[in-house]
Amino acid sequence: MGFSTYIPDWIKTYAELWATGDMSDSEFITGLDFMLDHRIIVIPNLHYSEQNTVSNVPNWIRNNADWWANDLISQQEFVNSLKYLIEEQIIEIK
Repeated sequence: MGFSTYIPDWIKTYAELWATGDMSDSEFITGLDFMLDHRIIVIPNLHYSEQNTVSNVPNWIRNNADWWANDLISQQEFVNSLKYLIEEQIIEIK
């Protein structure tokens, strides 16, 4: 059995609203900041603190959010995709 990460329901709602264009990038970034700050997403060697914030999320990542919101990918796949994108600095943190 694989490790499962709990993500609050409101973050999935944020993802769905962002994917459909009904939420701004900055509001979606608030959800990402929450997941990083509360160690829902843990990135090795990333010392994330309240002084950090996600500064850029490319628009094409909306597809992942949409797929998760519509249960086309699992919650863990969504978290893993965000983790990978942060590690590769595709999602920028300052």
